[in-house]
Amino acid sequence: MEVYCTRPSCPQPENTISDEDINARSGKEICCPSCGMPLILQGRFVAIELLGSGGFGRTFKAKDISFPDKIRVIKQLHPQNPQGRLDQIRRMFAREANILDNLRHPQIPKLLDHFTIDVGEESQLIQEFFYLVHDYIEGSDLDQELKQKKRFAEHEVINILNEILNILKYIHNYEGNNQYTYLHRDIKPANIIHCSTDGRLYLIDFGAVKQIAEGLRDDTTMYPRTHAFASPEQLRHETLSPASDLYSLAATCICLLTGITDTHELHQRLQNSSWKSLVKLGDKRFETALDEMLREEQEQRPQSAQAVLDILSAKHETEKTVKPPGIKQDRHPLVSWLRMFIDRVVRLLQPWRSIIKFILTLLLGMAILAAVHYFINPPSPPDAKYFSRGEDELIPANDKISQNCSIAYGYKKQGIEALKKSKDFGEAQKHFNDAKEAFHDNQCEFDPETVIYAYNAKVAQTNRSLPTIAVVIPPGDGDTRETALEILRGVAQSLDEKKLLFQVLIAKENNIHSHSDHITNEKIAKYISKNNIPGDSYFKQSKILGVIGHYTSTKTWEAGNIYGADTLNDEKLVLISPTSTAIRKPHRTNRNEDLNKYVFRTASNDKTAAGDLAERMLKKLQNNTEKKKAILVYNSDKEDKYSNSLRREFYNYLWTRKVEPEQYIVDCDLAEESNICQDKVATMQANTIILFTSRRDSSIAKEIIKSADKRILILAGDVLYKNPELEELKQYPNDMVIAVFSHIKNANVRGQFQTKAEELGWINSITWRSMSAYDAAQVFIKALKANSKPNRLNIYTTLESPNFSASGSTNAEVSFEDGDRKLVTGVGVLVKVKEISPNQYGFELDETPERNNPEQD
Repeated sequence: MEVYCTRPSCPQPENTISDEDINARSGKEICCPSCGMPLILQGRFVAIELLGSGGFGRTFKAKDISFPDKIRVIKQLHPQNPQGRLDQIRRMFAREANILDNLRHPQIPKLLDHFTIDVGEESQLIQEFFYLVHDYIEGSDLDQELKQKKRFAEHEVINILNEILNILKYIHNYEGNNQYTYLHRDIKPANIIHCSTDGRLYLIDFGAVKQIAEGLRDDTTMYPRTHAFASPEQLRHETLSPASDLYSLAATCICLLTGITDTHELHQRLQNSSWKSLVKLGDKRFETALDEMLREEQEQRPQSAQAVLDILSAKHETEKTVKPPGIKQDRHPLVSWLRMFIDRVVRLLQPWRSIIKFILTLLLGMAILAAVHYFINPPSPPDAKYFSRGEDELIPANDKISQNCSIAYGYKKQGIEALKKSKDFGEAQKHFNDAKEAFHDNQCEFDPETVIYAYNAKVAQTNRSLPTIAVVIPPGDGDTRETALEILRGVAQSLDEKKLLFQVLIAKENNIHSHSDHITNEKIAKYISKNNIPGDSYFKQSKILGVIGHYTSTKTWEAGNIYGADTLNDEKLVLISPTSTAIRKPHRTNRNEDLNKYVFRTASNDKTAAGDLAERMLKKLQNNTEKKKAILVYNSDKEDKYSNSLRREFYNYLWTRKVEPEQYIVDCDLAEESNICQDKVATMQANTIILFTSRRDSSIAKEIIKSADKRILILAGDVLYKNPELEELKQYPNDMVIAVFSHIKNANVRGQFQTKAEELGWINSITWRSMSAYDAAQVFIKALKANSKPNRLNIYTTLESPNFSASGSTNAEVSFEDGDRKLVTGVGVLVKVKEISPNQYGFELDETPERNNPEQD
């Protein structure tokens, strides 16, 4: 039998147990050969497939040895680093299990067993796993069905609402059949399963059920929630009621009706009721029910599932008195007075009617002229500000630039105005070139946007039908501004005005918290995928054949699924990410988490970085006479692909070295302990800190760095690599090592990469992101040259060929294996923070690990 180990850090969870061992299980305990975890739980349950993970644990499909024809579901709860809370967690677990055991409804999976397993007692960490086992419902959840159907019909959602309301009547104890009142607290499409055997809907995942008692507040829960479906009081950590579940159920209905899967957009639509502009409901009772269930204050909502059922059946409506037709109603005195006033005004204006007629004619003529002007020069649509070939400044100049350098930016703005107002590409190119000369003459660092816009202006005068490569950058404000410039420097450095092969469209991701229009990044990717850029009609004849960008691994994963969606093959679009590093296939059994095959990546991945950092940690700890440990800071939130990917590969590397992670490492999970990680670092007196934090946790990482003893070795992922301006870096310890893709010292001198960077005046600002973005552009250049009539399909076919390679920023050729950069020497290095000169800090190349280069074999 194929079985799955339930230990989260197991490097090889897939195992096989023979029938002989299963039959003899009473005589011995069968454990995982890789990590020692028991494989048969309670002598009865065997996990066979990982169904999902996140938050506090994981879910497995399982077999019941006592009933061989029965399939079960195992839910494993694994609170990380309980820090003295273990007794409290045990009590909460026992209470949750008791509540689940009390629920006896035909459309709620029955709880079969609950138990705990304690492993790893020899380590300093308490590792206690909590398990719930219940019936398995064969079928698909509504979230999966929504992805296939795109949206549900109105009558389907009404049926779903009615069926779940009847389940909630039981849970909320409306009819008084239960001992207590319960809440589900996590109603969403993914927690409603459409059973394939009986066709009924089942409400699952009662991991968040809490007995409602006086004074019980939402912030006592040990379970995570999905904010898009959570009620306002749930987000405010206030006391809940059955009306809270009704809000989540209504939000689920809106999601199914509109097809909105982006949680930010759904949350915004629900807040301002703008979902009504997306779907028109024919059943007014249904619309009324949703409106009332989604009210802000829970006291204003229906207080029971039955109350909503009454609305749907029209029992709540009161009879309205309607006067029979033909009976004239009495006119209100105010109406009579207004009628008299209007008549008098008309009589007074009679002598002036010729003048009024002239004025009205004049106004009409002006309106016609305005309409003609609008038709000839229509204003840009709102979303157009996120895209530019030279019509907008997506990354404004830094306020700290000198007066001389600001002259160059003035020329740049003149070029932008020439493009925006009159599409005068010759005039625009002149201004952009003037800006480049001003940058050079005043010894200013070149603005990469200006370089790209000057190139585009020349292309537009020569051949506007040349294909387009879209470059998607971070928002360009706050801490992502420098990252956006780093990526654009790499792309700009690849352009050759003597050999025009393509055009460049720059697209800017949206920081949804700082814009009023709330355009989603999913929408930006769809514009690009459909070759339908707002305000870009002048370049309609140019086809977008590829994309460079999408900053984080999570955004790359989301965008890749859009570009490589199941449409016609010749409409799918290659995305080359220069900055995504998370593991391409994070789960062996869950293919939905894999990067789309149309995504290629030019940077080294987290497996390489984690291995290099693990080696550095082992050298430090194994030479340590005080037997101190390392502390690893990460975020277990399933949305944080980068942090989880680095930690997983770090542990996997230690397993391959026959090193037990618990022997050296103590975890600190920011998802659970964000307020105490800094204190934990200080009190543990670790001699190594490993920071696998993503950009959203960078402020916490900085505080940990500032408070750490300068003798501590700090190891980190590439998110903490910040290009100087670098007041921050002088606060970093000298013994801080960061794993990145490459360094300027490894640049390909033969390919003139360094020479061109020096000519453009940004040699000191070239980072690994610039080098990786340059490599991405070189890949597209090679693919375009390889096809006489390039299109989306043959670009992909060219890149997936095992013989493909392109010259890049380093001596290592750019080639791919399963879409990721092939690992050779020079791909993946370690850098250190260094004081380069007095009060000048930067990143110095520390180590270029040797790889097994195919060229050298």
